[in-house]
Amino acid sequence: MAPQPPAKYQPLGRAEGQACGALGLLATAYYAIPLGLNSRTERAYEAALESVPGATGLINVEIKEDWAWILLATTRCTTITGDAIKEIKG
Repeated sequence: MAPQPPAKYQPLGRAEGQACGALGLLATAYYAIPLGLNSRTERAYEAALESVPGATGLINVEIKEDWAWILLATTRCTTITGDAIKEIKG
C-alpha cells in the first residue's frame, strides 16, 4: 500500500484520511454503476498525508473499510491511518 520509507525520516504525528465511493444500481442488481470506487484507497492515502502539514509519507499504515446501503446504492468508505513522516535529505 504505502511506499518504502526513506532511509532517514522525522516522525510528525498520527495521520488519518478517508475517501468514499458508491455503487449505484441501474434497473436491476445486474447493472451497476461504480462512482469513485476504484480510486478511494489512493484518495484516502492522499487525504491522510494532507492531514499532517509537511508529511511526505506514512508508516505503520492501517486500512479500514466500511459500507452502507443508501436507497438503491451502496456507499463504501476507506479510512487510512498511520504515522506521518517527513524525509530528511542528506
